[in-house]
Amino acid sequence: MGYIGGIIFSVLQFVTIVLITVGIPLGMMQPSDAKALNLDDSYCITMWGIKNKCLQPEYAYKPSEVWSGCSGRDDRFKAARTCAVIAVIIFAVSFILNFLMSCCCPCILYVCMLLNFIAVIITTVCWGSMLDCYKRNMGSDKITFPGQDVCVKLKDFHGTDGAYEKGMHLGTGFILIIVGWACGLVNTFTHLIPC
Repeated sequence: MGYIGGIIFSVLQFVTIVLITVGIPLGMMQPSDAKALNLDDSYCITMWGIKNKCLQPEYAYKPSEVWSGCSGRDDRFKAARTCAVIAVIIFAVSFILNFLMSCCCPCILYVCMLLNFIAVIITTVCWGSMLDCYKRNMGSDKITFPGQDVCVKLKDFHGTDGAYEKGMHLGTGFILIIVGWACGLVNTFTHLIPC
């Protein structure tokens, strides 16, 4: 691998780490009334729960409080947040190993490629879990929040109080994770650039 490939790898890897790290705490789903890349301090669903103000640290509800009666939804939220954190750690290790490769040990090239490939797969599980919750009904639970079936696909979720009649759309955090995932996927093969 040449120096240009190493530089491209480092830049793309840094961008990947930043995008996924910034996307993790932001809203995976936001009300359909809001714009897709909305950073307003409004209602959102993150991997860690539901927030009435998305940019504030307080959660109104944890996933287990809302979706424990839904078949597997709480588990998907747990899987998504675990995979997101693990993927960032693996991408960071690969980033550090890239510097070792450039200064002393060219054999680390394949380790970096393998780590990136593993991190891309783990990130796919993360966003795939969130997309599954967004697109699929998971049972029925009208008891936790009377009058609201919280197990509907999150696309049709009206909020715990029913205030969002148009449902939800994929949020800023989800979009950033997808873009970071794409950068990581492309970056898996940048070590093959010969110059």
